[in-house]
Amino acid sequence: MANLTKIESENRPVGETQVCVFHRAFTGGKAGMNLEHLGKSYSLESKEFYIMTLREFLELGRDYLPDLNRIRSTTDKKERAFLKKKLLPAGCISCNIKTRSSSVPKEEKIKAYNSLIVLDFDNLDDVEAAKLELSKWPCFWISV
Repeated sequence: MANLTKIESENRPVGETQVCVFHRAFTGGKAGMNLEHLGKSYSLESKEFYIMTLREFLELGRDYLPDLNRIRSTTDKKERAFLKKKLLPAGCISCNIKTRSSSVPKEEKIKAYNSLIVLDFDNLDDVEAAKLELSKWPCFWISV
């Protein structure tokens, strides 16, 4: 079992919690590459990650509006999932890690953890009603 350290909040706002952020789950490849070639180029992607605040990570969305709009306009579910991995940065919200290497066991990758958990609700009939209901709970911090 790994020796884990809790990331102390020091009464910081939730948005100031440190998280790990990866450039992309897949490499961006070169302009004009088709989806098949982009997938094959994954092995060339850097394994580097960055530590930033949760607020900074969520604010990155502004830099990716064209990509987000492309993803939202894609009707094929598999292609949409692939584009999310290829075009957007990825984050590890609940902990900071030591490495992304697949040769390191998961329990040895974690450097420190925090008290945040990401919940992703799919196929809701009324998203706005769900957000309103969850916002009443003091333990939820809602982002779209």
